[in-house]
This record gives sequence, structure tokens and C-alpha cells, in this order.
Amino acid sequence: MVKFESGNYFNKDWTEDVGTYKKAAVPNRKAALEIAQVIFNEMDKSEETQEYVPQSIFYDEKDEIWIVSFWKESNETTLGGDCSIAIQKADGKVLRIWFGE
Repeated sequence: MVKFESGNYFNKDWTEDVGTYKKAAVPNRKAALEIAQVIFNEMDKSEETQEYVPQSIFYDEKDEIWIVSFWKESNETTLGGDCSIAIQKADGKVLRIWFGE
């Protein structure tokens, strides 16, 4: 069991370098997929969107961004009706979550 607390964290020097992990927080597609799945699963979604599953991972080499896309599993090609999550490789920051039309 993991202890949970909330309040005002005592050590808020987020710019401190000593002991800071310097490598990529999301180093590969497996990590990107796992992070995106947790985010997607916990989002408030419509009933239809709840049926979406991960279908695609794209890595933007220039900007070092992972884009994980979800849509409903189907044998037909559909336009729109998807959800994409862009995650920064360096620190795991979610840059954008958007739905196709």
C-alpha cells in the first residue's frame, strides 16, 4: 500500500541541480505508451471514446516528442474519431491532448 498525503510540499526548489536525474524521462516507445495509457484511462471521456485503444506511436525526432494515438478498434479505415497525446521525451511533460473530428 502506498501512503498518500496532500498539502504544501516542503522542498519546492524545482531548479536544484544536485541529485537531479539528467537522462530522458521517457526514453522509448514502451515508456511513452505506458504513460499515455495511464493518462487516457483516467481522463473523463464519452462512452464511445472509452472504447478507444492505443493504435499508433509516432516519434518526432527533431522535437523529441512521442505522440500516442488511440481510436476504436475496427477493420474499417475511419477519418477522425481519435485521441492523441503528445509527451516530451526529456521530462515526460504532456504537451497536448487532442481529439480528431
